[in-house]
Amino acid sequence: MLYIAAAIWAAACAGRVVVRRMFGSNTLSPGERSLYGAAVGLGILAYGVLALGLLGLLKTWILSLWVAALSVGGFKEHVPLASDIFSSFAAMKRLTRGDKWCLAACFLLGLFMLIGAAAPPSGSDWDGLSYHLAAPKVYLQHGKILFIPYDHHTNFPFTVEMLYTLGLALAHPGAARVFHTVLGLLCAFGIGLFWSRFVGHRFAVLPPLVFLSAPLVSWSGTVAYNDLGMALYVFLAAFGVAVWLEETRRQWLLLAGVCAGFALGTKMTSMVPTAILVAWMLTSSGKPAGQRLKEIAVFLLPAVLIGSPWYIKTWLWTGNPVYPFFYSVFGGVNWDAEAARMYAQEQGSFGVGRSLASFLMLPYSLTFRPELFSKGVGVFGSPGPVYLSCILPLLPISRPINRRIAALGWFSLAYMIAWFFLTQQSRYLLCIMPMLSLLAAWTLSCGFAHGKMRVASLFGFAMQILVLTLLLFSLIKPSIPAALGAVSPDDYLEKTLDVYSAQRWINENTPPSSRILLFEETRGFYLDRSYMWANPGHHTLIPYKRFKSEDDMLAYFKNLGYTHILLNRRWVATDWGTKGWSAMLEQAIQRGKLRRVFAKGWSEVYEIPKN
Repeated sequence: MLYIAAAIWAAACAGRVVVRRMFGSNTLSPGERSLYGAAVGLGILAYGVLALGLLGLLKTWILSLWVAALSVGGFKEHVPLASDIFSSFAAMKRLTRGDKWCLAACFLLGLFMLIGAAAPPSGSDWDGLSYHLAAPKVYLQHGKILFIPYDHHTNFPFTVEMLYTLGLALAHPGAARVFHTVLGLLCAFGIGLFWSRFVGHRFAVLPPLVFLSAPLVSWSGTVAYNDLGMALYVFLAAFGVAVWLEETRRQWLLLAGVCAGFALGTKMTSMVPTAILVAWMLTSSGKPAGQRLKEIAVFLLPAVLIGSPWYIKTWLWTGNPVYPFFYSVFGGVNWDAEAARMYAQEQGSFGVGRSLASFLMLPYSLTFRPELFSKGVGVFGSPGPVYLSCILPLLPISRPINRRIAALGWFSLAYMIAWFFLTQQSRYLLCIMPMLSLLAAWTLSCGFAHGKMRVASLFGFAMQILVLTLLLFSLIKPSIPAALGAVSPDDYLEKTLDVYSAQRWINENTPPSSRILLFEETRGFYLDRSYMWANPGHHTLIPYKRFKSEDDMLAYFKNLGYTHILLNRRWVATDWGTKGWSAMLEQAIQRGKLRRVFAKGWSEVYEIPKN
């Protein structure tokens, strides 16, 4: 874990050097300089890993040298950063009693998130074990970033995954996940700084607490996804545009563009908020059209330059810069119209439909029916009830809303409309949660300042904090011994990850040259053997429609060099084994053409006969 902390510190110092050169010494507050420095530095750190990976230099010692180089490059900022941190601790003494309670709650929630992240990735980290961590592990095994033909996700922008690659090389999977937690905590810090700049220091700790107390945010901080990275960079881009509209200094536009670029390099859906920011700039400036276009160019140029390497790589490797999306327009390797249809169907399976009534009911549905917008995370798919206050002007107790917070509210609405018509997954709303946190905090602050509503506002918000804290503790409680080293990773994972026993058996009982096909399972991170997702819809590498019998299918598997099958029956469809490829696989099992060599719970391992 110390290696991860050192890498984050080195990146923050290097980033502060960049920010200081852009702005000089006195334009930014110490907090803003540290925030943007850390965000830019982590982006630089990730892109350095990308460059090394594409050059085939993913070696632990080379990655260590890259971290050391950033530390040397940021040498002049080591002492100032430490000084700013100590000064911020001293400033805490001047907080009001209410702000101190809010700060204590922030620290507690942040600590819980860090503990949850530090444990070995387990059952709640599906996508992390499938590709956010699994792909970096494959890269490190090969010493380079390479095309992974069975997993289309690995052609997405992978900035946060480059941090995971570094974390896996320098430490362990839990430590790698801490990068995602830190991105979320930086986002919370930035929310407080936005409030301080545009509203004032009173209640400045409230918006970060609103953000961290959202179940969706707190859960995300414990897993190896990338949504909090997108949230940070989108928010910092919006923050920069908001300050530019006040001060008209182009350095802010440039910095906002840099952050938008890192957002584009984190997730494709960042194209939507980037476009909204451009629209905001166009509609908020009273300058001549020519000057506005020049200013937009100052924003877009760094955004495109920084974000484009990922899309260029994907285009060169697949023929489609946004692979696998827009297949009918761009095409793409290992993909076809049927795979595109299945993927679109899966993406469209979330949510409540696309009627006007469904849209108007979104605040209620997201809050109280989170299972419609997420899978397998329960209440942690909800933003939490406090965000319902975003839709209330708080009637008689309202005071005129701060115009910059109001602008972020309109920004959020525009994004939500796009989200509503794309894929209604709640975690894709994380990039506007900082904005909504400011809006909700404004509403709460109105309630706190109004005599008749003070008690109700305090009680309602306190109850969400209490309930969320208990829920988050219950989520991380099983992982605490593993995070603290009191139990071994093997013992912890045997109890918390249904497929781990089978993967451990494969690692311990098959030759290193073995190759594994995963059916009804994608979480291959803990496999130390070459593997491939085998279900139709992931790729077109296995031509299931050509097989006339199980013998044809098994012969094809053997010709590809695969030796074993791992099947997780927990996720099989209700019609499994009755038609198509699953019927052929089940027939091969029932007729003894596949030999079962391991079974525990839902997981089964079969050996593909050589003859």
